[in-house]
Amino acid sequence: MAAYSVLTTAVTGNTITAAIWNDEFDAVADSVNSITNAQVAAGAGIAYSKLALTGAILDADLAGSIAATKITNTAVTLTDTQTLTNKTLTTPTLTKPTINGSVQGLTTDTDGATITFNMTSANVHQVTLAGNRTLAVSNVSTGQIFTIILIQDGTGNRTVTWFGSILWAGAAAPTLTSTASRRDVFVFLYDGTNYLGMIGGQNLG
Repeated sequence: MAAYSVLTTAVTGNTITAAIWNDEFDAVADSVNSITNAQVAAGAGIAYSKLALTGAILDADLAGSIAATKITNTAVTLTDTQTLTNKTLTTPTLTKPTINGSVQGLTTDTDGATITFNMTSANVHQVTLAGNRTLAVSNVSTGQIFTIILIQDGTGNRTVTWFGSILWAGAAAPTLTSTASRRDVFVFLYDGTNYLGMIGGQNLG
């Protein structure tokens, strides 16, 4: 390692200011090729302005914590062909993406006096009716399209009371298939005020 050069000689009566010590530090830093961890005291504080960082800093290069104010977050742009495996994207905006072989999430809901379909968990819900039920939905976003599959149990003849603000064709809610173990499929589009209700298929089984 190169020898340190001392620019200021302290003698009795001299006042050594912080600025002088800062100059000394600059001179020392400039006089050597590198400063190793062993040469820096554990309690040393080095001004951020004294660090000139180039290239990439890897996780392995970091020990301890870095203040959030020293980190700049920038948008990540995916170009060309990118493969994302088992990634969770929360409320992203995708502009006209090409999606090959997408899979809709399917939730089997628990039967009960009131059945609430949570549209955060999936866009497709199914439930087996073991009695006459009241249906509700939650966490529906404007523009969201979702499907509800109602399955008659082994007894059949189950009816439902639909959630509010549904606009059906002919302004009349459809009649459920009464046959045991048969399925009815309904599709809805939420426009921010109303649910546009459509029959996807009935008496399936």
